[in-house]
Amino acid sequence: MESVNPLELGEAGSVFFTRPHLADYLQTAEELGSRAADLFAAHAAGRLRVTIDRQFPLEQAAEAHRYIESGKTKGKLLLRI
Repeated sequence: MESVNPLELGEAGSVFFTRPHLADYLQTAEELGSRAADLFAAHAAGRLRVTIDRQFPLEQAAEAHRYIESGKTKGKLLLRI
């Protein structure tokens, strides 16, 4: 898959490069709280499955960033404190 270069899009003229954000889908703080409660309830009930690719100690944060940038991740990457 070829990556998109945002600078090239800007040079193309009237082109917008956007990324949806959670705030784009929520109207109020109450709705955010309700959705968060649903998420935490699903987690507590064991209905969510999260794939953790690797864990790095905080001291290896730079190495963790290099790993992410390499495109090799197959799930979440955690920094241990």
